[in-house]
Amino acid sequence: MYPIDNFYLDKQGFPFRHLCKKCECERQNAWRHKNKDKAKAIRDKYKKNNPEKVLASARKGKLRYIYDLSEEDYDHLFLAQRGLCALCSLPMGTPFIDHVAGTKIVRGLIHQNCNSMIGFANHDPRLLELGIMYLENRDY
Repeated sequence: MYPIDNFYLDKQGFPFRHLCKKCECERQNAWRHKNKDKAKAIRDKYKKNNPEKVLASARKGKLRYIYDLSEEDYDHLFLAQRGLCALCSLPMGTPFIDHVAGTKIVRGLIHQNCNSMIGFANHDPRLLELGIMYLENRDY
């Protein structure tokens, strides 16, 4: 006998579904595999009728998968920075999540241009320092 939290709530009047979560997932996967065209039509209709939910779900998944951040973590970071770029301190339009390359360690939220600058320098502080020296020591 499984604990009650191993079952999904039922939307058709019963308290819980008769299959556990694992078995329900396997059943749905088997149906989708057997009925690919129907499953695609259902997905496409849902995406068309619920674009905001689809975008929110994709954002939530990306935050969790790529950066190991919840939406609450992201919002807290944005508020802690007061909506300002962590690099240049100017107000941000659409923030980019700056992270240590190859890890899920988030440094902060920054502008697209600030993010590009770091990327074009291959995340190499020495190269950025050379760029600063170049800009400061030029005779025009």
